[in-house]
Parts: sequence; C-alpha cells; structure tokens
Amino acid sequence: MVGGIQNVRQLAQTSSRSGQAIVMSITGRSGAQRYGDPQTATRYPLACGQDLEWQVDNDSAQAVMNIQAIDAGSIVVPSVCVVGEQPQAAEVTLIDGDSRWELPPVPNHAAAMPDPGPEQVSMHLDCFHTHRALSNVQLHFRLRGVGRPSRYLLTASWRPLELENPTPPEESICATPPPALSQMSQGGPQGPHTCSPTCVAMVLRGLGAQADLEDTRQRCYDPGSKMYGMWPYAILTAAHHGHVGATEVFVDWSDPLRVLEADTPMVASIRFARDTLPGAPLNASGGHLVVVHGASPECVVVNAPAAPEVATVPRTYDTIAFTQAWLRHRGAAYILSR
Repeated sequence: MVGGIQNVRQLAQTSSRSGQAIVMSITGRSGAQRYGDPQTATRYPLACGQDLEWQVDNDSAQAVMNIQAIDAGSIVVPSVCVVGEQPQAAEVTLIDGDSRWELPPVPNHAAAMPDPGPEQVSMHLDCFHTHRALSNVQLHFRLRGVGRPSRYLLTASWRPLELENPTPPEESICATPPPALSQMSQGGPQGPHTCSPTCVAMVLRGLGAQADLEDTRQRCYDPGSKMYGMWPYAILTAAHHGHVGATEVFVDWSDPLRVLEADTPMVASIRFARDTLPGAPLNASGGHLVVVHGASPECVVVNAPAAPEVATVPRTYDTIAFTQAWLRHRGAAYILSR
C-alpha cells in the first residue's frame, strides 16, 4: 500500500515538472481542474488544460491531478472520458498523505464497495464526501488495458455538499432544445428508474448521435449497484458515441451559463421536497435528472424525462425553485460536448 502511494507521488512530481498548465477555477470553497487532448481542450465549453502527463506501463496508463486542500463537508467528483479504444476499467483513487480511498472501477462487475478506508472521507459510488479537511489531495486516474489515450477528458470538481442560498442566474441564455423523450411512455417496465439514460439519449440525439433509448439504458446500467443513474456510466455512454463529457459540480450559474452559451444543454441532478418545484411531473424526488437548455432570472427551461408523454416533456420552472432543487445539494450536471 505504501509503495503504491509513493509511486503516485513520484508521478505527481513528474507531472509538475512537465510544465503543463493546471487549469483551475476556484470560488471560495469550490474548484475544478480539467485536462484533455488538444482537440477536446479547445471544444469543451469550459476552460480546459491541453494535455496532462501520462505514465504508461505494461497494461495501463495513469495520470495524477494535484488538488491540494479541500474543506470538510465537501463533495469531490472525478470524471473520466476516453473516446476511441475503451479501457477495460477506469479507476480513480483519492490520496491525502498516507491515506487513500478508491471508487469502484468503471465498468464495475462487483456487488461490493471497495475498502472504505480512513473515516475522514466516505465513498458514494461515483463521488467522495469529505468529513475532515484534507491538506494534500491528489487524484490518481488509472486506465486498465490501454496505452496513453489520444482523445480524453479528465476532470475533478469539488464544492460544499450543501449550500444555504444558491443564487439564481443574472442573465438569460438558451441552447438549442434537444429532442424530447419520456422515460414513462417510452422506457418500458424499467422506465420509472431510467431518468439518467433518457436524458443522455436526448442530449446525444441533439448532438447528432443515433442514440437508441434501449441501448442507452443498457449502457448506463451499473451491474455493481444495479442502478441506471450512476454518473460515470452516462459519460461512458457519450464516449461510445464519439462525444467527450464530464460530470461536474457547481455552486452557481456562472459556468453553467457558459455551457448553455456554447449551445450545449446540460443534464442536471436535482432533488426536491414535496410541492417545492411547481410544474414538475414528480411531486418530490430524492434524486432525479433533467435536461436544462435555457435559463433566465425568471425561469429555467428543461426537458423533463418523467413527463407521462413526449408532448409534455418540455417544461418551464421558476428559477428560484429550480436553483434550490439543483444547486443547494451537490449541484451536479453532465456536460456532453460537441
């Protein structure tokens, strides 16, 4: 175990010496780092570093992000996207000093979670939660069964898990609405559980991909958790269709508006108590996804996959109510790039 940590530290030092610029946006207790190949870095709608130092051994490629400090009470979301030759598995490890925590590999064929590690961080299938402040954080990405990827996007974003009063957008921006799909009328017996793949299929169709709903649902299915809504599988599905993407977390609308400005709809992860999101097809939800393709100080325009029929999928929500449902807890979204 100690030897593995030492290898990661050496790789991180190599990355720092390479002179590659680290792209980081920081607002108070939140931040993000993004790296991609030159094509991806120029096309992804948010600021992205052009390339990252990779180390390749016999059966894998690995890279390290140096993040440094993350506060207690934060959510940390790594994201891996490789277009082209797919790795047998993508693995992400968070390291702080001599402690380490590993998320389940993607794809994951095991029913059990990895060793939970020390108590200052907990793992939640597709993200980390910090329970104590971390001072020397590194994220270690390993791609099994492939060499250095030619087209890829690696991101890491973090923020407080909960925000008291997230602010609504101050300007109005709309992207092209993607085609509407209903998980309820088109999703078959598993329809009520498939908001994530339904949203992914809508956005991919808007990007011009031939995203069959049933195929998308199967690709988004995680056999380990037996769930359709695991964030890394949405990104894996986008890569299958030749599109890069990432799951990121936000504290306000500033970056999401830049995404919409690039004519890129987002898939937002929301949760809301009973009757607090007027006009939603669900009365309440502890976790749901919708496609956001427009926002203003007054309203947010979405495709709501839980609508009972395709004609009622397009919805308009009150901005303050939607901002609370999205940004108060986690504030996560898939960004699938052109």
